[in-house]
Amino acid sequence: MNEFATAFELHGQGRVEEAARLYRSILTRQPNHYGALHLYGMIVLAQGQPKEAEELLGRSVALNPGNPMAHSVRGVALAQLGRRAESLESYNRAIALKPDYADAFNDRGIILKDLGRFDEALASFDRAIALKPDLADAFYNRGKTLHDLARLDEAVASHDRAIALNPGHAAAFNNRGVVLLELKRFAEALESFERVLALKPDYAEAHLNRGLTRLLTGDMPSGWADFEYRWQQKDYRSKRPMLDAPHWSGENLQGRSILAYDEEGLGDTIQFCRYLPLLAEHGATVSFLLRSNLSGLLKTLPGDIRLLSAIGWTTVSIFRCRC
Repeated sequence: MNEFATAFELHGQGRVEEAARLYRSILTRQPNHYGALHLYGMIVLAQGQPKEAEELLGRSVALNPGNPMAHSVRGVALAQLGRRAESLESYNRAIALKPDYADAFNDRGIILKDLGRFDEALASFDRAIALKPDLADAFYNRGKTLHDLARLDEAVASHDRAIALNPGHAAAFNNRGVVLLELKRFAEALESFERVLALKPDYAEAHLNRGLTRLLTGDMPSGWADFEYRWQQKDYRSKRPMLDAPHWSGENLQGRSILAYDEEGLGDTIQFCRYLPLLAEHGATVSFLLRSNLSGLLKTLPGDIRLLSAIGWTTVSIFRCRC
């Protein structure tokens, strides 16, 4: 058995690292080996290295432009690099070569959705479903697009179909819950988020969505507890200051220094800053880190609140807790 055949067999057995070593060995001697470029590119992409994967897959496509899968996989890499127009072109080429390529239609729809071309995205997902009626991800992505188009009842139905095809589809349960929340069907939304967390207990977005649902229905203790998961979201819009100080959880503040910081918009800062003097009344030395230009307004707060626009190294060491 030659080296490529051995690598291919190992790859198929799930022995990915061994296969990768052989693909690299082949490419050292034969830089234009199409099969090694393509398959090693897929491995690298799966390992979260889209830049290197795109370079390998681009070379494989140049060597064999008639392979629809090569164009499709390269489209995935380009999408992960944020090169959406090029990704869309790759999917279009894959589909031109293989008009019944359901997965490429699905991936093409994702790019169109990201580009804000929702009607075209919906048509692409519908085509994927027509070609492959059991493609759960196409129903899921279709549901997300219908949500973007404010066709909420249809979005719920599409997510329901995705879940029927794949009962373990946590993201479909989560997005179904979000749509139900917008429809004010709170009990159903809450049940959907519970299903997510039964499947993936560490799903931060589902915890946050469940928290918002609980807050809207008056369950404040549980709602605020879930709301803490917002910090675990990768793309959460706010960032906590980097401090080696514990979060305050209601302990005695007498003689302690505490840093509070704004998180949401100006309205929330103005609304909730009235609680800062209460911290001072409990014996704390209170500092408030502002990212917004509200110091002129907030300097009127009672309680000798120290307003900060930044934290230097000489300041960090004074804080014993933060909130």
